[in-house]
Amino acid sequence: MDSLQEEWRDSRLAPGYQVSSLGRVRRSEAVRSGRKHATESLVLRDDRSGVPHVHLKWKGNSRPYALRRLVCDAFCSPVTGQHYVRNLDGDLHNCTPGNLEAFVTIKHEDLSGKAFGFWTVIERAADDKSRNRRWRCRCVCGKVKTVGGISLKASQTQSCGCKRRELLIAKVGQEKHYKWLGGIDNPGSLAWCNLKLGSLRYACKRRDKDRIVSTAEDVQNLWVTCAGRCAACGSEPDSMRALHLDHDHETGVVRGFLCNTCNVALGMVRDSPERLRQLAEYLERIADGKVRRS
Repeated sequence: MDSLQEEWRDSRLAPGYQVSSLGRVRRSEAVRSGRKHATESLVLRDDRSGVPHVHLKWKGNSRPYALRRLVCDAFCSPVTGQHYVRNLDGDLHNCTPGNLEAFVTIKHEDLSGKAFGFWTVIERAADDKSRNRRWRCRCVCGKVKTVGGISLKASQTQSCGCKRRELLIAKVGQEKHYKWLGGIDNPGSLAWCNLKLGSLRYACKRRDKDRIVSTAEDVQNLWVTCAGRCAACGSEPDSMRALHLDHDHETGVVRGFLCNTCNVALGMVRDSPERLRQLAEYLERIADGKVRRS
């Protein structure tokens, strides 16, 4: 198609501009006023994806417009925010009307009445801040919650949380997934030991001087040995969270579970048995209220 067969039409998406069948854009005001640059097309630039764009002014602001959307809306079919325009031959720079196709994306599909996992879509809810569609869904347990349409289609959410354990077991098996191997709220389970070990590693990472080499199985063996009591004083804390996992700062090996008092005391004396003996002797000397010399 040569320049004589080029057809220009006013753009509905960008008022004040015209789009040609050869994929060019110009100002419509220049055509009406008969200016010299009436036939000059605006400069096109490719974005990061390689799609040709042109910056047009509208109400005092400049914004980019995809060339294929402008051409498709003017020569093929009206294009709205729900449509995606693609090049049929794969050439992003071939924006002639015969090479363009507009279709509605999955993001804007009506999901009412459809089932996704354990969800059943009831109706459309208000869009989020990014203008993505959200839907009111009912779980098999009866709970109603607002879920994003993209999460539903991508299977990123399949229940309100009541079927999480069943989904994890079906996906990777109970023996392989530590989160449900005994439960993270069950002291002594492999999940609980992993949680304790992870907290210790995070604390050591913040101090940037220790490195833990023990595994969750080592922590589990220590728990069996202490039977839920402090390994130093033998006291049983009110909460299992009050038991701290003690480790060697030089080797990175876990040594046992201590209550908060013993853990703080051991840290204050810097793991020195000699300092602890001196403190014990001091307490014995002042047992009667007077300091006695040994």
